[in-house]
Amino acid sequence: MNRLFRLLPLASLVLTACSLHTPQGPGKSPDSPQWRQHQQAVRSLNQFQTRGAFAYLSDEQKVYARFFWQQTGQDRYRLLLTNPLAAPSCR
Repeated sequence: MNRLFRLLPLASLVLTACSLHTPQGPGKSPDSPQWRQHQQAVRSLNQFQTRGAFAYLSDEQKVYARFFWQQTGQDRYRLLLTNPLAAPSCR
């Protein structure tokens, strides 16, 4: 019983933390004004960059890589893939 009372504050904190964040963003309906405004803003982008990581796992192989994508125009982009040792795999 004493152990239960010790875990109760931690459980309350974890459950409360999950309920405090309410996502803010474009409306969910494709007809909403917020969504249309968001689409218009995305269409006006000419340049952007993003980075991230991905993994492909199968029975035969496992591939992990990080990527860096830089778009500088309609048909101009740079894609850099690196392996876990940070060596360029492909440019």
